[in-house]
Amino acid sequence: MSADLSDANLWDADLSSADLRGAKLSNAHLVDADLSNADLQEAVLQQADVDGADFVSANLAEASLVGADCESAEFENAVLVRASLENADLVDTNLTSAYLFGARLGGARIDSATQLVVEGGVGDVTVTERCRYDPDAPPEGPEASLAMDPEDLKATPDSPRVIQLRRARSVYQRLEGLGRQNGFPTLQSRMFKRRQEMRRHLLREQGERTRWLFAELQRGLFVYGESFRRVLSISALVVSLFWGLFTTTGTIETTDGTAVTAGAVVDDQLLVWETLYHSLSVFFAGTGPLSPTGTLGQVLTISLRATGPILLALLIFVLGRRAAR
Repeated sequence: MSADLSDANLWDADLSSADLRGAKLSNAHLVDADLSNADLQEAVLQQADVDGADFVSANLAEASLVGADCESAEFENAVLVRASLENADLVDTNLTSAYLFGARLGGARIDSATQLVVEGGVGDVTVTERCRYDPDAPPEGPEASLAMDPEDLKATPDSPRVIQLRRARSVYQRLEGLGRQNGFPTLQSRMFKRRQEMRRHLLREQGERTRWLFAELQRGLFVYGESFRRVLSISALVVSLFWGLFTTTGTIETTDGTAVTAGAVVDDQLLVWETLYHSLSVFFAGTGPLSPTGTLGQVLTISLRATGPILLALLIFVLGRRAAR
């Protein structure tokens, strides 16, 4: 405990389950060392070379790995709560199920082989990244995800579920920044969406009904500003719906006063194109060549006229987010 091992050469050393709390290991050479299950709370490993080291299930809470070379190191299930990993080399590092709440990751370097889940690296677009605090990821249950002392957990005013969601949201925010600073836009987008998902769950858990419903609307319409395809699909669906209504309900009429009904369309199939053109015109420009008949026609026209600009604004918003990224 609190040993000074700065600059020590500990290549291939077997330090599994060792008590190294508060140890000074700055600039130490720990290449391929076995530190699994070791207690390294508040240890100082600044600028240390831990290339290929095994930190599986090690306790590195509040430890400093600033500038450390952690390339190919194994941190699976490691406790990195409030650990400092600024400017650390996390290339090809395995962080699967690591406790990353409060971990500082500014300037840390990752590559496509860096793992957050066992299924693969962050460069694999088929992989779905989840942090261990995520309710949709193992382990099951808030208590198993938090690694908090049971007595401390009981003493907190918030439920384990709320604490879990808050920690998940915080970790996703940090991973979002990690993806942004290393040029991984797909990772950044995924982490942003998961952060918003945790916020949505948290609002519901805390009884924030109005804000939760608004978050649900954001999720359903455009996946928190991340899905151009979703907005485009909804826009196409809206135009198609109103096109069908205008074609069959007799709520609009042509310039010569002919009401557009299903029967009229059968007799004059050119009306199919005219109602489609009218629907697109109202959606994009707010007005069309056909006229509403009666109150229902006016309500349908106003509804489409109001919906169009909203969806177009969302399309521009999503495109703007992608361009900025």
